[in-house]
Amino acid sequence: MTSEQGSTDWVGDACVALADALAAGFDLEADLRDLIGYTARLAGTADVGVFITDRGGPLRAVGGDTAARPLELLELDQRQGPCVDCATNGEPVVNRRLEDAADRWPDLAAAGLAAGFRLVSALPLRHGGVVFGAVNLFQRDAGDLPEREVRLAQSLADAAAVGIAHHRAHLASAERGDQLQQALDERVLVEQAKGMLAEQLGIGTAEAFDILRRRARASQQRVADLAARVVAREIAARDLTGV
Repeated sequence: MTSEQGSTDWVGDACVALADALAAGFDLEADLRDLIGYTARLAGTADVGVFITDRGGPLRAVGGDTAARPLELLELDQRQGPCVDCATNGEPVVNRRLEDAADRWPDLAAAGLAAGFRLVSALPLRHGGVVFGAVNLFQRDAGDLPEREVRLAQSLADAAAVGIAHHRAHLASAERGDQLQQALDERVLVEQAKGMLAEQLGIGTAEAFDILRRRARASQQRVADLAARVVAREIAARDLTGV
């Protein structure tokens, strides 16, 4: 660590902030930008970016307008590079010299050296056996990142991964709640439609539901959608009995 970087006492507070995905106003993109800023502060000489996968979707790059940005986009385009490898297998890549990486990442190695970079590293965003992405570090300085800084940078990545995991669990829970509410609302509509048909046709609710179901099947509609039309009086009971 250089003298300009000073103490790393702030890293613990940074980890807490990155992991607190349930805080009011949590924003995943902002959290990842904070991760980039913290990692750059820690590494000092590195241009930092993040690759993230959106709930099983393809990798995408998150980061600022640094000199390494074209290299990150090249990684995504060519599907080769330390961050792609790390985000795929969850294994860190530490202090890999680009001049020795032509066999592994030929396009990235050539472009990185041409841009003045010498070393690359990538650290996984991983929690509970799930890899959410990786942190990319490109260095112009030929000196290796010290082991202590690598460990601290991985701690920041681990904390961010906890935040991502909690955030996605919260989203999934909210989606399940929405789906449950929709199912309940649809059940109410069906019950209302059954009652209306039973009253208008002078039949039991079981027979009314059978009519509703057969008409929905014949017209290739969902029962709940047809029920909503009955309740809204867009379709009359007599129009359903000819099925």
